[in-house]
Amino acid sequence: MSRFKRLVAVLGTAALASAALAACDSSSGSSGETGSGGLPKTINVAFVGELTGPVGFAGQAQEQALKWAIDKANASGELKGSKIVLDVKDTGSDPKRAASLMSSAAESDAVAVFGPLSSSGAMAAAPFAQRAKLPYIATSSVLPALLDVGDYIYRTQPSEIYVVNLIGGEAAKRGIKSVSMVYLSDNPTIVEEATEYLPEKFEKVGIDVLDSVDVPTATTDFGAVTSKLMRGNPDAIGVMTIGPATATIITGLRTAGYEGQIFVHASATADILKGAGDAANGAFTAVGFDQSAPNPAVQQFVQEYKADNPDVTTVNGWHAAGADAASFLVEAVVAGNGASREDIHSGMQKVAEAGFDGVYGPIQFIDGRDATAPGMVVEYDGGAMKVIAQGDPNKPIQP
Repeated sequence: MSRFKRLVAVLGTAALASAALAACDSSSGSSGETGSGGLPKTINVAFVGELTGPVGFAGQAQEQALKWAIDKANASGELKGSKIVLDVKDTGSDPKRAASLMSSAAESDAVAVFGPLSSSGAMAAAPFAQRAKLPYIATSSVLPALLDVGDYIYRTQPSEIYVVNLIGGEAAKRGIKSVSMVYLSDNPTIVEEATEYLPEKFEKVGIDVLDSVDVPTATTDFGAVTSKLMRGNPDAIGVMTIGPATATIITGLRTAGYEGQIFVHASATADILKGAGDAANGAFTAVGFDQSAPNPAVQQFVQEYKADNPDVTTVNGWHAAGADAASFLVEAVVAGNGASREDIHSGMQKVAEAGFDGVYGPIQFIDGRDATAPGMVVEYDGGAMKVIAQGDPNKPIQP
């Protein structure tokens, strides 16, 4: 049984207990008191994430999901009387601020830290956690180089890089023979996907890349980009951007008369694509999570999450990643039988070795610290995503 299912079974309709705040011991990140299970009364952790700025929409979703999952764990009794207390810090989507805030977290009584989400923010922040031996859970940054920072860095969201090849496979199935792409020049993960992974996959399946246009995240005028993308009338255009820009570009392409197919980055949720209206219908991508997936665990999570958060109309990958990151931490505290940084690091190693059932599905770890799950291909249609193909569950990296 997954940890999420166990929490639901334990909670029933019980009200969430409030966490008792106490003076903390700087070496353990906990109160001097202990719960009934021998763990400290409070376990202090931090979330250094992007709540404002270009990536703020994703950071806000993850903050909500982290708090939700932590509240569930605290109320479940799984920590035997201990309570996780989350301290949230906003990087403003600024890598320099992310580094500063992580430095502060490393010197604080926090025994583990989540985030940042963006690859640039994560790469700036992670060295401070590693040097302080502060267990760092990367909730969304999927840049492979992040884990090279050191052995205290773990990634719990299955990397989009491991499923992005599904885009090429789906394009081939659709008879696409040529593509052009626009991608973010200042997002290291997207650069890698657009300049290495996708071109290699397209070549393998006989698809020509006519043009690739790079733009910074701050771009707002895509008129010239649209013209470049449409040169040669490619069968499909890839919009590898994040946030509202994706809908803006799709709208511009359709307005300019482009009638070919469109694929998008994994971050393009239904809520984002709604900004393009019917122009986005048929756009497809590869993701690790989608609320429409038929997996019973996914459907249970979506039902519970929406019930507890009535303002959420679409449960997306940012929510799922936050919930899985919190679950991984709880599993690590239990497995490490303690709440010091060393105990949690030991517990993380044990959980990663065994794998765990997350919202993304059965999660295994490549090289001991890098989460992977099969993924799926989804298509936007009439305001919602629908699953149209599943990844191979026997392959940690989709071919």
